[in-house]
Amino acid sequence: CRDVLTEDTFNNIVQPTSEEGKQLFTYAGLCDAIYNYNQYHDEKFAQMGTVSQVRRELAAFLSHASVETDGFSVTREEHHCVNPITGLDGNVYCMPCKEQFYSKETKTCTQSYFVDEQSYYKYCDLSRQNNQGCSCTVAGVKMANVPLQDDLRAPAIGYVRADDMYFRRGSFDTSFNYGYMGAGIAIKGDAQYFCEQPDLLATNPQYAWQSGIYKWMEYMPYEFGSTAHKQALKGNFGGTINVLNGPLECPSSMNISEKHVQMVRDRVREICRAGSALGVMLELNQCENSYDRDCQKCDGLEDIYYSCQQDGSCPECNGWEENLLSLAPTVTPAI
Repeated sequence: CRDVLTEDTFNNIVQPTSEEGKQLFTYAGLCDAIYNYNQYHDEKFAQMGTVSQVRRELAAFLSHASVETDGFSVTREEHHCVNPITGLDGNVYCMPCKEQFYSKETKTCTQSYFVDEQSYYKYCDLSRQNNQGCSCTVAGVKMANVPLQDDLRAPAIGYVRADDMYFRRGSFDTSFNYGYMGAGIAIKGDAQYFCEQPDLLATNPQYAWQSGIYKWMEYMPYEFGSTAHKQALKGNFGGTINVLNGPLECPSSMNISEKHVQMVRDRVREICRAGSALGVMLELNQCENSYDRDCQKCDGLEDIYYSCQQDGSCPECNGWEENLLSLAPTVTPAI
């Protein structure tokens, strides 16, 4: 990726504010992820088409990743892993917290998850077992006895071993028992690889990025005939949103939650920032034939794009078109 996405350009886009984010979402990790994924797949990420198409795909991918990880600063889903600690056994342990008791501002939990629950049972789809998903049970996972040095630390109450939890991790929201099995097959050729150690997506830079690349390249909703990768090659940013998030965010004027309303606005702001850094423009809705199943739209993006410039909420978009690069079509670039 070093020829098209330089480290300086990467650093202009990826700017984590947390130490965990700085250690996980690295330039070397992304380059390794691209190389390793492409080595074993015929459809290549950020290595197909012209240089302009490669830049557009990188801009779209990084803009989505930024939104999903709160600016590349969140490595584990926050209220499922409050105040993570490492035990004497080398394992990471997380304190799960119900969302209503979690403060995003202070990153604290006011009531232990286990006050009302006997076990932790989130992100286990019992209908997706055996060859469809990692093994999990309706009984869930019991609270762990975290091995700590008793003379140095108070007992850790309300914790679960991180590798027993399938909450959201990685650059693109890998979650659920079936999501981790799919990532293992795509990344390692081993269905059980991330079933047994899902927290690798929060500690290994290559896997954190590559799990996102896997979803970008291979996730195809049953009603669509497309992937985010295909939409990005068309220069169609709205299509990538529709493929990845569907009715949660498209049409963008009819969102079902305040959270996703803000996420759509953040995606518009981030594509302006990433597109400017890479010197390319993506259409918010590039769809020549509305009857084509490969043609996806996210209506309302244009309204957000223009209104946010007027109200000052997306200053990144004001100079986007001024930062475009003139690139002649080339053969598929070598990355």
